[in-house]
Amino acid sequence: MKTKNLVVTAMLGAISGVLMVLEIPMFFVLPFIKLDLSELPIMIGGFVMGPVWGILVAIIKILVKLVIKGTSTAFVGELANLSAALLYMLPAAIIYKKNKTRKHAGIGMTVGTLAASVGMVILNTFVMFPFYMNLFGIDEAALIGMSSQANPLATNMLTIMLFMIFPFNIVKYGIVSILTMLVYKRISGLIKNFDEKHAKNEKPVLEKQPVKSFEET
Repeated sequence: MKTKNLVVTAMLGAISGVLMVLEIPMFFVLPFIKLDLSELPIMIGGFVMGPVWGILVAIIKILVKLVIKGTSTAFVGELANLSAALLYMLPAAIIYKKNKTRKHAGIGMTVGTLAASVGMVILNTFVMFPFYMNLFGIDEAALIGMSSQANPLATNMLTIMLFMIFPFNIVKYGIVSILTMLVYKRISGLIKNFDEKHAKNEKPVLEKQPVKSFEET
């Protein structure tokens, strides 16, 4: 099981890293804030193998992205992305682990979406934005000016968070949640098939326990 999880984690992390590079601009946020779907493999990993493995997928994602593209934000963007991914995945994977049904998967991802959206408002307000602004010599007035050009509702730091950061994460993780519900059954089936093939190549020690997931309920 551990060897299988390591292989699957590496594969999901690599896919996630590639998806992180494929960014989609959003019209209502700052130009350096872009949509990507890299949390999809992270959520699948968290559901299939548990939250700890989901964390490892998220870390590998960042490493793969850095190898492919490097950083243009002195790692601030990557740290923010990792923080948001964990805020989203961990509540969902923990809730799903306790009761592996489609209903609890949906509840978990709803909780995760809210956790990431609220959590990133707090982190960006007190950590990410101040650090980024100090690092690159951007004053608050300049940032507000850039923000208001993209979104007229963003006229100060509070409204930047309320009308840019919060809705951006709601949209992003809402999309990821819908995609997870659509593809999880097929992908988890492929992972289970891999598990069965791997088990045949090992000497049996204990009887393999069936893994229940929400596509079976």
